[in-house]
Amino acid sequence: KNPSNYRDLLNEDTFDILAIQEPVTSGRGFYPPCGERYKFRMVFNGGRAVIYLNKRHPLYFFYYEA
Repeated sequence: KNPSNYRDLLNEDTFDILAIQEPVTSGRGFYPPCGERYKFRMVFNGGRAVIYLNKRHPLYFFYYEA
């Protein structure tokens, strides 16, 4: 749960999908980070789990059902 490690992971370019359980929350409420400066975009936020998709893949590349 180290915020620095979390940001480093979101800046990695070796993964296509990240699924994180109990993510670190930002200082602006209880939302996990998903800023423009990261290489991933958040595609699912379901309470204690977050799924990120690498920005090199278009959103239509990824389909999921909860």
